[in-house]
Amino acid sequence: EELSFMGFKEVFSRIPHFLKLKRRVVNAALEEKPDCIVFIDSNGFSGRGARALKNEYKNLHEPSPPMFQYVAPSIWAWKRPRHRSRRFASLFDSMLLLYPFEEPHWKELGAENTIYVGSPLLDHSELLNIRKDSVTREKIRTRIRRKYGVGQTEKLVALLPGSRTQEVSRHLGLFFEVLRQVRG
Repeated sequence: EELSFMGFKEVFSRIPHFLKLKRRVVNAALEEKPDCIVFIDSNGFSGRGARALKNEYKNLHEPSPPMFQYVAPSIWAWKRPRHRSRRFASLFDSMLLLYPFEEPHWKELGAENTIYVGSPLLDHSELLNIRKDSVTREKIRTRIRRKYGVGQTEKLVALLPGSRTQEVSRHLGLFFEVLRQVRG
């Protein structure tokens, strides 16, 4: 939650907070001397944290512990993916990927240190089988419609405002307005 901000204004106003947080992470790692460091998601913060740690260990003339990034950036959305992906991946000993399709994509861009590991949530989710199995898809549709009292012929729309506090607060009112208009 401390890192889930979006928008220039929100991020810019929190720069001092991010810098303090990065310093706390670096200091904790130097003090605790972990066997390895795993950064999870938040790729902007993770990259800066990994770079700062590598520099600190280099200045101390000590080897840094192995560093891993779990949840890779969505490189397919980047403007210059080849240069940026290699540079980002080089900060970590390995990048641990959520989805099997990511590994060849990253390797094609020159990042050889990627490993598909999956996600416990995704690996055991009934929802992942929806596309593959039409019987499962129909069971889920029926269950959702029954739970919310929506008939089989009625339209069902999901409004998903996002997971970041700013997304929800910024978009939820608009979502409800659209919902009111759709309902007529």
